[in-house]
Amino acid sequence: VLSSFKDQVISPDVMVFGEVGLAGEIRPVQSGQERVIEAAKQGFKKIVAPSKNQPKSLSKGVEFIGCDHVSLALEALGLVKTR
Repeated sequence: VLSSFKDQVISPDVMVFGEVGLAGEIRPVQSGQERVIEAAKQGFKKIVAPSKNQPKSLSKGVEFIGCDHVSLALEALGLVKTR
């Protein structure tokens, strides 16, 4: 929604997933590590997801950005600057 409001395109090689709580916290999802591994197989180069869903290993050339709050995810996507 924010990317549309700011008229910014998110790269098609970016995958984002997670459950967002009312306070903006990002919670891990079931089978999250498997989702990351499958996304890498499908060609995604950047994965923004809950920190607790970080896989033990990752394909070369794939960047995993673990986030615990929606503000960090938006910053990782280049939609806001919090620092």
